Amino acid sequence: MKYLPNGQQVYTDSTMKSWTKEELVKYVRMCERNITALAERVENQAKLLKENTHANSASKIQSHWRTIGNISGFVACDKCGYWCGTKSKYCPDCGAEMDEEEHNNV
Repeated sequence: MKYLPNGQQVYTDSTMKSWTKEELVKYVRMCERNITALAERVENQAKLLKENTHANSASKIQSHWRTIGNISGFVACDKCGYWCGTKSKYCPDCGAEMDEEEHNNV
């Protein structure tokens, strides 16, 4: 059996195909809550980093954001700050085109 770092069990496709629609919706909602919690934690870390970093070290902040993206599999939209998957071509929140170069760096 596989588990995510947070202890969440990873289910196989065959297991999930046998679930009822209600069970799938419940699982998707739980995943959405987990992603929201992760995004809030990352945002809080970024705020702390920004508050505790001198203005001349912008490259360190940018490097930290890339590290966060590598860990979480998400990048922040340059226009609205919404966190979305690295494979997204457009921000699902504001519709802005995602920076291709940023995606390649993650």
